[in-house]
Amino acid sequence: LAILEWIRGWFLSGFPWLFLGYGHIDSPLRGWATIFGVYGVSFAIAQTAGAIFCMFLYRKNKKVLIALMLLIAVLWGVGASIAKINWSKQIGEPVEVSLIQGNITQERKWRDEELWSIINSYAILTAKNFNSKIIVWPEAAIPTYPENVWLYLKLLSFVAKRNETTILSGTPFYDKQDERYYNGLMAFGASVGKYYKRHLVPFGEYMPLKFMLSWLHKFFTIPMSGFSSGSKNQQDLFAGKILLAPFICYEIAYPGLVLDYVPRAGLLVTVSDDSWFGNSIAAPQHLEVARMRSLEVERYQLLSTNTGISAIIDAKGKVIARAPVFQQAVLNAKIVAFLGSTPWVSYGQYVWLPLFLLGLWLARCRK
Repeated sequence: LAILEWIRGWFLSGFPWLFLGYGHIDSPLRGWATIFGVYGVSFAIAQTAGAIFCMFLYRKNKKVLIALMLLIAVLWGVGASIAKINWSKQIGEPVEVSLIQGNITQERKWRDEELWSIINSYAILTAKNFNSKIIVWPEAAIPTYPENVWLYLKLLSFVAKRNETTILSGTPFYDKQDERYYNGLMAFGASVGKYYKRHLVPFGEYMPLKFMLSWLHKFFTIPMSGFSSGSKNQQDLFAGKILLAPFICYEIAYPGLVLDYVPRAGLLVTVSDDSWFGNSIAAPQHLEVARMRSLEVERYQLLSTNTGISAIIDAKGKVIARAPVFQQAVLNAKIVAFLGSTPWVSYGQYVWLPLFLLGLWLARCRK
């Protein structure tokens, strides 16, 4: 099962959603995430379920029952013990942060006449929280290219810089040099920089195999954004002295993307617009996915979304502040940057092999 999840995470662009391990982010098995990532948690759950099933099959064989109960005890007991280990250490002093949840409906967001109303709403909420050193707006909070509102952003940046505050905001970019559009994240104020989204949503942000499927777009009139993917090697993004690991939307669902930034980065930042999910369970699932990424690498995470669920997550994957859905809100908390590596960070790209071999051995033993 864990191997199938791993394959599903990258095959045909990947869909790393609904992994079995995410449902156990709060169980004793969560400790395995720091060793084997979410795949290790899924593996432990699958082995537990298999062991329980075998206990019914071999309920008259005491030796087998004892071995199976011992297996379950080891999986859960060791997992709980691992969860208590601190693999990383705090660096620097606690930093005050604020997440701005604008709650802008999709009907308003891309209307030209709503542009200044939207930006003003974020600016007003931001002005009340300049005591924070990091303020995060969600994905596409600025619903136009930055150069179209450069004077407004320059004034806001000036005030933020005077308060030693870095503002992070999602925004689309147009690169005149390569004539491409990007879904991005920009930093202004005390720190300046930008990040282009690397893993785009198929059929939502770009058309895969466009030379073959352009007819499909015309037939269904799918509203395509025509974005390009950002390169793997982009300039580092900072908030003050803290090196950030930036993610946009469901990029946080890809464990490999996070491993590209950690252990160098001390803080995870995810901006998203989950209003597309409506009242479905996808938004809570997105939060669980983000929590698992923080747990795997032992880093705090700032999850800023347009309509919820915005959250501040600690290095153990626990939510320390959470905003209600479909409400305008501001989350405030103190976070710390971390330095260090969990075993998953150090060896994460290779853990699927021992899991696969162990699974084969256990399957053979059951026969």
